[in-house]
Amino acid sequence: MTFDVEQGTPIVCTLEGSALGGPEGMAFSGALGTALDAVQKGADVVVDLSGVDIMNSSGLGMLVAASRTVGAAGGTLALAGANETLQKLLKMTRLDTVFAQHSTRQEAIESLRSR
Repeated sequence: MTFDVEQGTPIVCTLEGSALGGPEGMAFSGALGTALDAVQKGADVVVDLSGVDIMNSSGLGMLVAASRTVGAAGGTLALAGANETLQKLLKMTRLDTVFAQHSTRQEAIESLRSR
C-alpha cells in the first residue's frame, strides 16, 4: 500500500494498492497524526479509497484507528471511492454505519466543507 497525505480543508489521504495493515498501516497512522498536528483542532479528513484493490481486517483496523485519531482531535473522517468489494466488506462488518461514505473524493470534500 502506498499513501499520500495532502494538507487542505479537509485533509485528503489517498491510499493505493492493497490495504493490509502492517508497516504501511503504521506509517499511514503516523503521517495522519503529523498532518493533524500541523493544522487546527477539528480538522476533517477524507480517505480516498479509489485506488485500493483489496483490504483485510488489519486495513479496516487502520481506518478505525484513523477515525478515532481524527475524532479525538475534534474532526470527522469520511471515506470516498470505495469499490464494490470494499463496500461489501464495510457492510459485512457493519462499519458502513460508522463511516460516512461518498462515491467520489470531491463529493466527500464538499460534504465535509458544508458541515
